[in-house]
Amino acid sequence: MILPRKAGGLSFVTPVAYDFRYALAAIAAYYPVADEVVLGLDSDRLSWSGSRYEFDDAAFQRGLKSIDVDGKVKLVQADFHSQGSPQANDTYERNALARNCSDGLWIVQIDSDELLQNPQELRDWMMHRRGPWLVQAQSTTVFKVFGEDYLVVDKPESWVSIATRRRGVGTESRETKEWKRLSPGRLLHFDLGRGEAELVQKLANYTHSKAFDTAKYLDFWRSVTLGNYHGIRDLHPLRGEEWPQLKLLRQGDPGWVAPPR
Repeated sequence: MILPRKAGGLSFVTPVAYDFRYALAAIAAYYPVADEVVLGLDSDRLSWSGSRYEFDDAAFQRGLKSIDVDGKVKLVQADFHSQGSPQANDTYERNALARNCSDGLWIVQIDSDELLQNPQELRDWMMHRRGPWLVQAQSTTVFKVFGEDYLVVDKPESWVSIATRRRGVGTESRETKEWKRLSPGRLLHFDLGRGEAELVQKLANYTHSKAFDTAKYLDFWRSVTLGNYHGIRDLHPLRGEEWPQLKLLRQGDPGWVAPPR
């Protein structure tokens, strides 16, 4: 059933790139509560860092077709790599996609490696809010995956900005200058929680790829095991104390969801 495209609905935005299988999982999670979905894909298949990546268009389109049963999806293909830096490209693409959203809807930006755990609860909450605010959701970061179990960052109050009613006002990635309002939204962020080859690709291409020694950090990531994670502290690649420690999230625990396939 197609949701009515009324003022105050939800327009979901997701940039898509080399890790599109994660994006398909993200879209599938929020699709049932979306009034529209706006996706971005660089027309030259270049990342925010300016590196060319392999992209299986046929597989992506097949996956998208299986999700988009109600015709909600709009795919925007353009140059999202020419703004001078990975961070500038990131912000430019998000603003460009937001400008493709319908007037009057909340613009909810969910990244390709984020799974919204409670989409209906978030929609119900947002439908009773007018703003203007920068809405935040609680985010749990997956550091490493071991089968069906995850090592996640142990930080009880970790919030990320996800939504605004204003189009194209991003100042840095999803941040704006608006007053922030906490929502009940919950995200499981498969940031570094992916296979090694996929992680190498991400570290070479994402927004912060030039901000730290990615090869050294990859070696550190490899060294973390289920046997030694208890003693590891301050492990964020840029601001160590932002990720103070790790904890184990097992299949069946509260907050666990299946990893993208």
